[in-house]
Amino acid sequence: MGKKVAIGCGIFLVLLIVATVLLWAFLPNFLNDLWNKAKEAEGERQKIATEWKAPNVNVLPAAFFPAKVEQYQLEQADTLAAVPDLRIEAKGVHGRYAAGNSRIDLFAYPVNKADADKIMKGIEEAANAENAGNKRWTKVDLGVNYARMYLRSPKFNQVQVWYTHGWLLVFRTTDDTDCEPFIRAFLKSEPPTAPKN
Repeated sequence: MGKKVAIGCGIFLVLLIVATVLLWAFLPNFLNDLWNKAKEAEGERQKIATEWKAPNVNVLPAAFFPAKVEQYQLEQADTLAAVPDLRIEAKGVHGRYAAGNSRIDLFAYPVNKADADKIMKGIEEAANAENAGNKRWTKVDLGVNYARMYLRSPKFNQVQVWYTHGWLLVFRTTDDTDCEPFIRAFLKSEPPTAPKN
């Protein structure tokens, strides 16, 4: 029996050494690939945000929200832009889009970067202060022209915040729908007030 245990331990040790060598050899490339893909995706997001045809800051809700974004139809447009549980009290516009059982709320605030930073800090504080459950959190800030924040938790569901062209855009859904395809389509769409060529 002692011989079998020694053989088993020897095999385990050899497998452990092989696994360590393989991990040492391939892990840096794997992590580098993940980093490059994340950087590429963020660069693509920044490009989409930069190319967005932002409406005038004094726009009315009906002129801010396209009637359709991908399969989502605009359900309502108003100026009810306060989001107390996220500590947002700024004036802005709000639109709700629907596709089947999925709903995406879009809150838009015409603010400068300093005010956008305050609102994002408030969202971050709300997520940390409340028992938001396990959170997934990402924040990217590239200066005065672009910032993005992602929050997902059982309490707040999914919240994505984008700052570009003097607008802070807060996308929120209470279902499991990934908001990002909607966000990309929204930022690529023509605003209702934009002149058609």
